[in-house]
Amino acid sequence: MERQIDEAARRFAETREQKYKLEVEQLASELVDLDHLAVLDDALHRCRGEDMRTPDVHAALEIENEEGRWQNLNASLNGIRRAVNL
Repeated sequence: MERQIDEAARRFAETREQKYKLEVEQLASELVDLDHLAVLDDALHRCRGEDMRTPDVHAALEIENEEGRWQNLNASLNGIRRAVNL
């Protein structure tokens, strides 16, 4: 994925086309999500023997909670849109 980011960034630098900038942003966001999931996976495997209340685990959980809240809010908004025929 990092190689894809580098390639898209190179293309953006050469062409200044927004689609490459958006590709870099999307891939970078996905990479961050994967990093957070890796932190949580590691904590899950180590939690029986170690205290996993670390800043990294708290940050990863907070991001996952924020994304979950957004998904719930978005679902509610979609229901309202359907109800008022938007």
